[in-house]
Amino acid sequence: MQIKPKRVRTLRENKGWSPETLAERTSKLKGEDGRSLAVSAKTIRRLEGGQKHRPRANTLCGLAKALGVERGVLTGDQPMPDERRPENSKPSVQIAALIRPRYRLAYALTKQRYGVPASALIEMAPLLFTLLAEGSLRRRRELLARAREAIAVLNGQHDAAGRLAYGLAAYRAEDIADGEEASIEASDVFGRMIPEGSYDASADPDATNPFADYLKHLSDDLDATARVEVEEGTAWADAPDGFPAYAVCRTDLDRIVASSPRARFGLEQGHVRLADMPDELLADHATAERVRWIEERVPEEEWVEWTAMIASIDLDQSSDVGAVQ
Repeated sequence: MQIKPKRVRTLRENKGWSPETLAERTSKLKGEDGRSLAVSAKTIRRLEGGQKHRPRANTLCGLAKALGVERGVLTGDQPMPDERRPENSKPSVQIAALIRPRYRLAYALTKQRYGVPASALIEMAPLLFTLLAEGSLRRRRELLARAREAIAVLNGQHDAAGRLAYGLAAYRAEDIADGEEASIEASDVFGRMIPEGSYDASADPDATNPFADYLKHLSDDLDATARVEVEEGTAWADAPDGFPAYAVCRTDLDRIVASSPRARFGLEQGHVRLADMPDELLADHATAERVRWIEERVPEEEWVEWTAMIASIDLDQSSDVGAVQ
């Protein structure tokens, strides 16, 4: 009776649990004979690592109960839950196919850093976005309140003869503040309802928005550039419409690819997935082997095309600098 290591790990990660969480779940279970079905986190790691040993019946029973599956699923005698699809049911949409490679890599790096699988992050995305959206709206309310106070001061800064007509500017500012308030109350997080006249003549309302500004402000405030970087603006961002471009766990990616641009290209373009990489290659002492393994999986034709494109961009930029000088 052997437990399939990959099945235990997959079922655990699908629930967003760490080995310790799964161990805690088993500690609350008892078998029909009243015995504890607890399985230690150390045992779980050993099982998932594929170490050869025959687990006790209570170990199999405890893991199966905690994971909510039949024991045969863990031994391979029964199919995994997602493989039991009714004959007439439609195939589920593969969310991963809708996400561009560089953002799939962001999920993988996040999982590696924090131990949270992509499935859990996807399910939690509405909560996380709502919290950020409400944080952005609150910041805008605070800024608006300060603007209203300044407008009140302007209104009082002119004399009876109208020689100091700051009040004229106050009327214009009040119109802008009213537009911002209406946008906030409508939960217009990207500021698409704000009248164009509210912007300075040199400003481009399509290049940024209040939510993108808030994310940039938040990332700068955290001062955690090793973990998260948010770029300025959204007009040319390689991100969903209205969002800024970003990078997470950049130092982790730097460690993985070392100084190899080809290895970085392979991961960012989806030619290689971290999940497919053998665990032993992720060790710090395996840098050369890891980089070679990634580079070998990058199609030569695509790499040549990419490097030629980058070289042409660099040449164009150099020509522009020369023309300015």
